[in-house]
Amino acid sequence: MNAYRCYFLNQESHIVGVECIECHDDADARLMAAQLLSGQRYMAAEIWEEGRMVCRVERGAV
Repeated sequence: MNAYRCYFLNQESHIVGVECIECHDDADARLMAAQLLSGQRYMAAEIWEEGRMVCRVERGAV
């Protein structure tokens, strides 16, 4: 399992929350971010593994 940080962003792309997640790989981390965004007020999430940005997920993405 790999450790990732999921930063939740508001409409201005400012960080308003963070959650540490563990996933098998980048694809799993992206899916988990999309699930975490579902039903939340956040507009997007960025997934980071240490200093590497993995992806940005917009609300409603799968």
